[in-house]
Amino acid sequence: MALVLKQETDTFMWTHSNNEYNFPISKPDSKTHTGEKPFKCDTCGKMFKYKCRLNVHQKVHTGSTRHMNRGKKSLKCDTCGKTFKYKCRLNVHQRVHTRSTRDTHMGEKFFKCYICEKAFNHKCQLIVHLRVHKGERPYSCKTCGKCLGNREDWLIHMREHTDQVPYTCNMCGKRFIALRVLKKHIRTHTGERPYSCEICGKGFGSGHSLKVHIRTHTGEKPYSCETCGKGLGSSHNLKVHMRTHTGEKPYSCETCGKRLASRSALKGHIRTHTGEKPYSCNTCGRRFSLLTHMKTHTGEKPYSCKTCGKIFRSRSGLSLHIRTHTGEKPYPCNTCGKRFSDISAFRRHMRVHTGKEEKEKDHQGDLHI
Repeated sequence: MALVLKQETDTFMWTHSNNEYNFPISKPDSKTHTGEKPFKCDTCGKMFKYKCRLNVHQKVHTGSTRHMNRGKKSLKCDTCGKTFKYKCRLNVHQRVHTRSTRDTHMGEKFFKCYICEKAFNHKCQLIVHLRVHKGERPYSCKTCGKCLGNREDWLIHMREHTDQVPYTCNMCGKRFIALRVLKKHIRTHTGERPYSCEICGKGFGSGHSLKVHIRTHTGEKPYSCETCGKGLGSSHNLKVHMRTHTGEKPYSCETCGKRLASRSALKGHIRTHTGEKPYSCNTCGRRFSLLTHMKTHTGEKPYSCKTCGKIFRSRSGLSLHIRTHTGEKPYPCNTCGKRFSDISAFRRHMRVHTGKEEKEKDHQGDLHI
């Protein structure tokens, strides 16, 4: 059973096994924002925000064995072998293994949001999450005034002003502003995909990518376009979609100068110059720049219309078909106002205004003479 936490002013009510407990919410530490460091090392003069950090630092001068191991993960979990730098983090980790003694469901997340019912392993994670609902952003940047919801994001943001890029990839030398971004990048070299979809088995390099992918199965589209009302499965897809309305094309081809709306579209376009065909068909041996060919052999059509049941080989084919039901025409002509349901029809129409269509007809006529 998860713990349902209900907010009452600055306190949460923790309900579990018919017992109720109260605990206060930790307030954001003012020292984080003021930069105050009242604790000074008598040996070297270095200043610290907290006495506990001063105590740890002083072991540098005393030659403490524990400090000499700093940077090494010397504390090991007896159950799974995972190592940690600090005993407090080892203690938190060990709850993963011991949780079954507190609850019959192994791995259940104990702290539940009373607003959206999302559950977390630790109280601190829940407190940070609640700021999303309440709109709280207690960490502010003194340079640009931007406010953020948690300290980790605030620290990462501050590096943008100082041009600090502390994490380097050992394989390609590329540098990153945050450790989590570096870890995700390294998987592009190793091919590691630790997150797998329970429905289709497809693997992903990050939990976020898996979460977005699952929506292709559930049909969930939590992001909607304010211009045409179209629903999208991720904030990134919404951002790319908005460019169909604004005409923005931030990615340009270095070879021919053509501009495109997304990085994936640019990658596909570049292959028209390089001739690269990274995908080979195990059935016919032919090579392709896109994976869709494989389905011509298997006959697989995994995308179905919820309105009429018609099935399609690709998601783009399904999206285009759905517009026959909704009447959606997201591509407007800025010259005459006419709207179109697909981009190819829109591009053919635009040639009427640019005069390219007439030139093409004249050229074809010359060929027949």
